[in-house]
Amino acid sequence: MAQKRDQRRLAAVLVADVVGYSRLMETDETATLNALRERRKTILEPIVKEHGGRVVKVMGDGVLVEFASAVNSVKAAIELQGRFVDANENLPENRRILLRVGINLGDVIDDGGDIYGDGVNIAARLETLAEPGGICVSAKIHAETSGKVAAAFEDLGEQQFKNIARPVSCFRLVAGAEGNETSSRAAPGRGRRPPLSIVVLPFANLSSDPEQGYFADGLTEDITTDLSRIADSFVIARSTAFAYKDKATDLKSVARELGVHYVLEGSVQRMGNRVRVGARLIDGRSGAHLWADRFEHDIAELAAFQDEVTQRIAQALSLELVDAESRHSRSSRPHSPDAVDLAMQGWSFLNLPAGKGNNIEARRLFERSLTIDEQLTSSLVGLASSYVSDFGLGWSSNSQADLDHAAGLIDRALLIDPKMAIAHRVRSWIFIASGRIPEAVTAAETAVALNRNDSMAYSLLALALLHLGEAEQSRLAGEKAIKLSPRDPNLWAPLSVVARAQLLFGENDAALANLRKAALANPAASFIRLNLAGAYGRMGRDREAREAVGEFLRLVPDLMEGRTDREITVIKAQIELAARGYYFGTADGLTGDMLERALAEFQQAQGLAETLELDAATLGGLGVTV
Repeated sequence: MAQKRDQRRLAAVLVADVVGYSRLMETDETATLNALRERRKTILEPIVKEHGGRVVKVMGDGVLVEFASAVNSVKAAIELQGRFVDANENLPENRRILLRVGINLGDVIDDGGDIYGDGVNIAARLETLAEPGGICVSAKIHAETSGKVAAAFEDLGEQQFKNIARPVSCFRLVAGAEGNETSSRAAPGRGRRPPLSIVVLPFANLSSDPEQGYFADGLTEDITTDLSRIADSFVIARSTAFAYKDKATDLKSVARELGVHYVLEGSVQRMGNRVRVGARLIDGRSGAHLWADRFEHDIAELAAFQDEVTQRIAQALSLELVDAESRHSRSSRPHSPDAVDLAMQGWSFLNLPAGKGNNIEARRLFERSLTIDEQLTSSLVGLASSYVSDFGLGWSSNSQADLDHAAGLIDRALLIDPKMAIAHRVRSWIFIASGRIPEAVTAAETAVALNRNDSMAYSLLALALLHLGEAEQSRLAGEKAIKLSPRDPNLWAPLSVVARAQLLFGENDAALANLRKAALANPAASFIRLNLAGAYGRMGRDREAREAVGEFLRLVPDLMEGRTDREITVIKAQIELAARGYYFGTADGLTGDMLERALAEFQQAQGLAETLELDAATLGGLGVTV
């Protein structure tokens, strides 16, 4: 009997997946399923049919579609993402449904209606590379559609995917642009080199072991990809950078040839059972060494080490590049800075350890920048961040007005660039300050999805999760922030969040140690003193708890000014609950989940009715007078 042959054909394969599906289901399972069914019926299926495609199967939060035409597959994907944006317009941020889409042109095997094979597998891998709301395609799709669809293509270089033997050349679609423009990163502005422009040269293999050569190449590719996520960056494509592999090069000449300001070079060396990675950042204009670091790890865990090194280098450079460019603009254009110069200078102040003077100077620079270019997103977000810092660190004289102003600035920035990771990060902070915690979690998760190396986004995610009472998830996010940027000038932020999670687990000694480190790292952060009071109170060290409260009050002498009677009562209760070891938040006069949990614990311990309110009996038990 003749063996049945596989039915093969060439197809454009589209794979789409819902971003944050688990979170959406946890928030409201029924509403999420209904919304997905409705969008499949009214958006997905009509678009696929209109473009001559076929929905092969729906897989929970994902869908597999095939088209006979590469052009039609891309047109369908662009329309699909656009319709999803329209459908999200009137929804709160935490209920919005976003898709990631990957498209590949390749051979597929037909198995009675289902399809499989590398053509499908590569499309699925491309989907994971796409940003929320974005589309990634293979080189074959790019070749077939460039100039034929209303989109430009950004070259992401070759990517090595799991279980795919050969590297895959990948492109990101930039919808709305005409023509066949292809770039490694759209340069911000014309007339001079983009400020945060960099090439990652192939890391040198200093070992005789060829395996370390593969590791060095993979590291170079990963760092190139991750640096491209930095706002306003221009990163030379991997394929261009690898032309310099194993060549003796003058770094200033390389920078000049490629039109970039900075060069990152590095090396990989095996030493017995250990691998050492060294990285150096060079100013391509002067040849000066700006930054260097070294990482070591056991060779048995090479894949995890590669990921860790990539993320830590990308996070460190996100700070170092801004600081270096700020110094350069101040020295080279002291009397005629442009809007971007001023924005860089503003961020260099925000990247310093938090202090009122630094915040004031950053705000001044961002405001000057916006008088030159009122749509510069980095200045809009930086200015918003300065206002939220005022609120969060107790420097604000009008908290609600500052938060409203910050929210307006972020709305403007996201209208211009909806995928600006740092804007979503600052929006999360605004939501936390406003008590809108589920929305804060969503915004922080979006920031992390857009830039997995943003340590402060992880820190804010940790804080939002802590407010929700998800202590274990909070601790994990906080520890991720610390691991990503262990030398961060604002390390006090994730340290304080991890410490508060540890207090909830009864790990009092570890929490106290982390809070002391946080207080040392940022003496101006008054709330850390209040958290120290909570830790001492939790441990029964009443005298030290009261001393910490005294330090807190000395740092915020104007705490009660301009407050309503109700807010003053809440603040007094928050301070007293902290001193007794029940409350680990800030004295902001706002009620919320964290205060309610503290009240529940206090009322239970005192044998009071568990009203979760600041009623007369509770206030009396705390010794707070109205």
